[in-house]
Amino acid sequence: MELNLGYGIGLRRTHYDEVLRRSSEQLPDWFEIVSENFMNYGGRPEKLLTHIREQKIEIIPHGVGLSLGSLDKFNTDYIEKLKSLISEIKPKYFSDHLCFSSTKMHQYHDLLPILKTKQSLNEITDRVKWIEDIFQ
Repeated sequence: MELNLGYGIGLRRTHYDEVLRRSSEQLPDWFEIVSENFMNYGGRPEKLLTHIREQKIEIIPHGVGLSLGSLDKFNTDYIEKLKSLISEIKPKYFSDHLCFSSTKMHQYHDLLPILKTKQSLNEITDRVKWIEDIFQ
């Protein structure tokens, strides 16, 4: 896996119109997207991803809602939406915050710190392995 993708930027809503007006020569080598902003969306986000892919620009998803540090079961709806996004854009890799952001299926929309215990380390390790197995 090539880790040096060149230079890139985080793609935010304020960039959308400008990116849609530009060709690959005028764009960075890659864009980081917030996964959740492009999961099961149509309209403008879909148009933007299509344009970026047509320009042969790499897209790297970085999520905030996987909740790797939670002790709850994974949200299967979230996993399916993420799988669909990954399948569509075929990134070289994707990432998510090592935190917990949900408990009992309630999404806090915040990056809460993980517990610093051996049990938490074991749980997180198992969760990361499970995610790696799903997305290989």
